[in-house]
Amino acid sequence: MIGTGSRDEARTSRGHRTVVSETTVRRTLELVEPLVKHLARGTEQIAGARSAIDTRETHWHCPACTAVSETTRRLVREQRAPSPSDRWSGRLINAEEGARMTVATGSRTRQVVTLSQEGADELVRAVIAAARTSALPVSVAVHDAAANLLAFVRMDGAPELTIGIAQNKAYSSAAFGAATHQLHELIKEDEPLRLGIVHTPRLVTFGGGYPVVADGRIVGAVGVSGGHYTQDTAVAEEALKACGYSV
Repeated sequence: MIGTGSRDEARTSRGHRTVVSETTVRRTLELVEPLVKHLARGTEQIAGARSAIDTRETHWHCPACTAVSETTRRLVREQRAPSPSDRWSGRLINAEEGARMTVATGSRTRQVVTLSQEGADELVRAVIAAARTSALPVSVAVHDAAANLLAFVRMDGAPELTIGIAQNKAYSSAAFGAATHQLHELIKEDEPLRLGIVHTPRLVTFGGGYPVVADGRIVGAVGVSGGHYTQDTAVAEEALKACGYSV
């Protein structure tokens, strides 16, 4: 009980009841108040998110839009407020914050145009058609603008070694932005370059690899392997022309 002494005395028991000092009560309220406010804010966020989803008015304007949308919907389904980890991990970014991110990073980023899967498949089909016309079984690889593999086919009868060569031709063309036979022209008269650059992993300096250029931009590359490099070059050129690309 609270006696005539200090108001901050420790708790004492009176039967089955506990009397708590005024200071302890104040400290407890100070700890509980932020939690109550946090829960209130979370309830408002859930209500707003449910309203936006129901009226189809949710608009996300940030690079993490997919994660934001999925996380918000999950919170609504679970009927709970976002946890600190949800909020501060960057998974919950509203439209205003997303817009600020876009403005802040706009001058330090660029858009990249690249072949789609459909475009890659179209090139593969064109190469196979051209190779069949020449009765030449080949392997064909198509890479995107970042020199990553998009599509690959090894025709019946194409030697196993052509699997890697075709991919490396496409990789070399996409990475250098030039046809592989042009790379040989570039290095053949430069002794240090000729002897040194050939040790670069995956580099091919003979014909059969071509960059794919659309509207003046390199959007990918195609690599063909199966015959002499002059035959591979001819097949690649025919396929590119059939798809409307310049050579």
